[in-house]
Amino acid sequence: MKRFFPTGSQAFSLVEVTLALGIISFGLISIMGLIPMGLGIVKESAHEAAALNILSAVSSDLQCVGSNTTDSAIYQIPVNSVNSGKRYFDIDGNWLGISATISSDAAVYALSWTIQARSLQGPPVAFISIDWPAKATQPLGSVDCVLVLTRNPS
Repeated sequence: MKRFFPTGSQAFSLVEVTLALGIISFGLISIMGLIPMGLGIVKESAHEAAALNILSAVSSDLQCVGSNTTDSAIYQIPVNSVNSGKRYFDIDGNWLGISATISSDAAVYALSWTIQARSLQGPPVAFISIDWPAKATQPLGSVDCVLVLTRNPS
């Protein structure tokens, strides 16, 4: 019978194989521990992106309000006087309607606004905030914006 290894060749000992397996398993366990944190960051990023999309849509809606109208066209936010209020959105960023309340099961994002007059001649200023989750007393995330409402002549 022919030998595959010469008698003087070296091989790995059982101790070396055990140490290598220990090092590999330590690395794999460390990587597996990072996966939940990475998934949490992805989820947080998705919430923030959806909130920014809502914020963009609401600010565009408010900027398009003409000087002879009292409410924004899409989200029906009154802009003719100093006021504040809330609107609710689902997980995809779709508005749930003017009659939606925080008790709605679909409410994930809460839009809050406050419109204040800067001066008698100046345009009003809207302070907009989007919080998630909508039902939480202390939100996990928030996106804020200050918007000067220059009323377009219609």
